[in-house]
Amino acid sequence: MPITSIQAQCPHPGPADVDSATAVSLVVHKGRADLFVGGPCNNYCRVCYHGDGGPASGVMSRDEVIAALGTLALDGRVELLVFNGGEPTLRADLPQLVRAAKDLAFRSIRVQTNGRRLGYHAYARELVDAGVSDFAVALHGPRAEVHEFLTRVPGSFRQTVAGIRNARGLGAAVIVECVVTRANYRQAPEIARFAHRLGATALRFTLVRPEGRARALFPSLVPNVSLAAPYVREAVDLALGRGLAASAAGFPLCVLPAAAGEVAARRAIGPAEAGLSGGGVFGPPCAACRLRAACGGVHPAYAETFGWREFAAVD
Repeated sequence: MPITSIQAQCPHPGPADVDSATAVSLVVHKGRADLFVGGPCNNYCRVCYHGDGGPASGVMSRDEVIAALGTLALDGRVELLVFNGGEPTLRADLPQLVRAAKDLAFRSIRVQTNGRRLGYHAYARELVDAGVSDFAVALHGPRAEVHEFLTRVPGSFRQTVAGIRNARGLGAAVIVECVVTRANYRQAPEIARFAHRLGATALRFTLVRPEGRARALFPSLVPNVSLAAPYVREAVDLALGRGLAASAAGFPLCVLPAAAGEVAARRAIGPAEAGLSGGGVFGPPCAACRLRAACGGVHPAYAETFGWREFAAVD
């Protein structure tokens, strides 16, 4: 199957930009391939864009995954292969799928995960030995009460933290991924400090988006971006100062403090990730803004809910 036919399943640049009614198994964009192997999840996150009929709610068979890997390997342009979910670590065959990808000589292999199964050291080692180069781990708070308010699973914070520590101890890179909501945006700087103490190699903040399970909860989840952005900016600065790669996605650049252009330049955490987030819209204040070319705009649902009053063009 040629790459173009895989891309045709999803004309958008990333999973967060796919309508919830659209089933997606693979998204290829700018050297990155996200393989949505599907399956259930052992969290029930309020912010999940996969859950409750979200864009990646189907399950790929092992044969389908192997076939997709072969097609991508033949194409030769994929720099980063990501095993995405549901929660991919709940697939019994994930280590075998990772090994198959490694045998096909993919440069970088990532597992996008809530990190809970990585808390079992033997399992984390099995994945690293199979060929995982890094893990992108969802961590939504610096303490259990914040993280577990969003995951809705008691004990999930302790397991995720153990998983991050295990992965780093085994030599794998760890990208901490935090979805920014009303519940946690004030803790963003503390999350950055905590990620550094855990040994994370990168930190990515993403504003909550109305996809999947988060769609119905969006009005109660999303913060005013003009209030949240200074906390996120401080967190990005803290992370950068401690040697972590750091980025913020989903925030229009006009609401960030003076160094907004620097945040725009640092959106990518790793190779081939620049431009993965997209789908924003631009309103009347954007027409004369000098940062528009670098800006991702505002999610349509945010603009519909809150309007454009908090935004102003940057001269």
